[in-house]
Amino acid sequence: PFSPSASRFPVSGSIVSTIKWGGEKTENGLFVHEEYNVCLDNSPYNKVPDLGIFSEKIKGRTLVERCEEKALFVVVETNYTRRRAKLLYNNSIIEAAVDMGELVKGDLRGKISEIELELYEGNLNDVIELTNKISENYKLEPENLSKFARAINLK
Repeated sequence: PFSPSASRFPVSGSIVSTIKWGGEKTENGLFVHEEYNVCLDNSPYNKVPDLGIFSEKIKGRTLVERCEEKALFVVVETNYTRRRAKLLYNNSIIEAAVDMGELVKGDLRGKISEIELELYEGNLNDVIELTNKISENYKLEPENLSKFARAINLK
């Protein structure tokens, strides 16, 4: 099923908009999904949302078609800064990202303070092993809710 979510986040001073789909199940903080990112630097879309920026990809076109003529509005915001580095672990390439910022739902606020590991190439077991090592060394707990879901759940 196609169930997109969109977010914007700064990466190295850039504003990026993302749609994600699939992968509704999570276990021990492991999210498996597809995504498509578009850099919004110097774009009018970084102020006014427009799904047309995703129309280059098939899932983006599907999203545009399904939402045609519907007004977009802000439900929640995920405002954070991401610092990232690519790591070679065993025979896998893994991106480690540290996100710091806040979740916003109207007047409600929540904290974003997390490490994400993303497999670029290689074996999923390497990501799981590295995650376990980092979690044990720094006493971290896995999060099974996305930033979007945590923002929706703010009370």
